[in-house]
Amino acid sequence: MTEVKSARHFCSIEDLIEFVERDVVADEIRSLFPLDGIEYLWVNDGTLTPSISASFSSPYLYRGQTRRYQPCLPSVFRGMGYAPNPQRLSPTDKAKCFVSRVRLEEFCMVLADHPAAEYAREIGLRMYPHALAQHYELETDRIDLTQDHMVAAFFAANSRFEGNWSPVSDGVGVFYRIHHVSFLRYFQSRLECIGKQALPRPGEQKAHVLSLPFGLDFESLPIETYTFSQVESCGQRLNDYFEGGSSLFPSDVMSEIAVTINCESTVPLAVVDNLLNSDRAVLSMLDCTADEAVKLVERHSPVRISGRDLVRMTGSQLAKAQASVQEMRSTFLNNVGALAVRNI
Repeated sequence: MTEVKSARHFCSIEDLIEFVERDVVADEIRSLFPLDGIEYLWVNDGTLTPSISASFSSPYLYRGQTRRYQPCLPSVFRGMGYAPNPQRLSPTDKAKCFVSRVRLEEFCMVLADHPAAEYAREIGLRMYPHALAQHYELETDRIDLTQDHMVAAFFAANSRFEGNWSPVSDGVGVFYRIHHVSFLRYFQSRLECIGKQALPRPGEQKAHVLSLPFGLDFESLPIETYTFSQVESCGQRLNDYFEGGSSLFPSDVMSEIAVTINCESTVPLAVVDNLLNSDRAVLSMLDCTADEAVKLVERHSPVRISGRDLVRMTGSQLAKAQASVQEMRSTFLNNVGALAVRNI
């Protein structure tokens, strides 16, 4: 078990916000870069990353939770029994991991047909499909992060029940802070900046994701951990600030698709076959052959493999997606800077 680091405690999330805002440097940085509207930068690998002159810029990335979990694991690994490596997982846990990965692939297939994907290709925007799936609440091996401390504070002080966000009234929340530059020295290949996308949700959440290897506790990384007492009135003010969460979770077609995929009692055989034939790492993790992987799900998962068609956008969903992207085209690049940067 990883040794748990001590945490500094605050009386409320608002006290914690006051503390972390001392290190948000956007105002000072913007005075040095008088380029109106520069919010994002294109880098040489094709990604779009928030610029240091963005309104939410900070030397840090953040994560907020309404309570502290030890260990802190990505969603796909939560609730599993201990194992030193994925090959030693129980058959039930292996089946769970495999089904989650199949659902992830089905989501990515739908995303590839979304008009936003075509627009992203036109402007050279990297979409990071697996990272996007994480922000549409599919189970992945990734942890959500944000470049906006207020977004992290909202998630630290508000919980969702039956689709509605409400402030937490008691208990202890947790807030993590990562020094971005220092962290990149060691985890650059695992840290993905989703930034502004041709889909609404990731941009609103100023989203990053960090992929974690099997069994690695997020709290074991070089991060700062802060706890705070939940105060309902403080959580309510954050709830109001983000319009009850609706400004962070704008309605769009891919959120509807994600719900449909997660609610399906079956996964399609076509996606299973495609995954097993294209990603040998999956079979390595399961420590079995393709035929054995299918039998594993049949014997140890409540989710069935069937010949059903892939989830697709309905006619009305496609029309909605097309209209959204068409509207976006007229303004999407308005606040995107054409500054080119490269990794040193």
